[in-house]
Amino acid sequence: MKQFLDKQILYIRKYHKNSIIMQAYKYLIQDGNSYKLKSFISFFHIIIVAWWLIGAAIIIYSDHFKTGVSIIVLTSLMLVLVLIRLSKTRIFPQERKFKIDTGVRGQAPLLYSFSEIERLEIYVIKWIFGIPIHVTLYVRFRSADKTRRFELASSLSKKKIQQLYNELEEVLNQ
Repeated sequence: MKQFLDKQILYIRKYHKNSIIMQAYKYLIQDGNSYKLKSFISFFHIIIVAWWLIGAAIIIYSDHFKTGVSIIVLTSLMLVLVLIRLSKTRIFPQERKFKIDTGVRGQAPLLYSFSEIERLEIYVIKWIFGIPIHVTLYVRFRSADKTRRFELASSLSKKKIQQLYNELEEVLNQ
């Protein structure tokens, strides 16, 4: 078995010198020749669901039927839009490019090279006794004209975002 693996490694080194081998990560999902970021449940998703439940409670326990229905309709629309429009940010390790979907209708996704990345940032919103309730991962690009910052992922757990940060650092430093 060891000899077989050694032959495979030699084959890869011989014929794939310039290509980067796509590795399996926990929070970077392989999508063809690119990686997409895994989506997490965040604090804002919980707020939307809480408003939906408030609308249901208004319908059931009060005489304000129209108000409850309007709250449920608006929050259902927001929830559907959040679930349908998942992350379209892609990382292309072979081309050393980042493709950022800005979410603006009619605007093409922005392409940045790895060399334009200034840094990755983790931003934590804490509650009582320092308990994190919302953690966001940002990427900051430096351009000729200005510095731009985009949200890559958000979660309730700092551990998940830290693991995603480490995986991104590993891909960027290949």
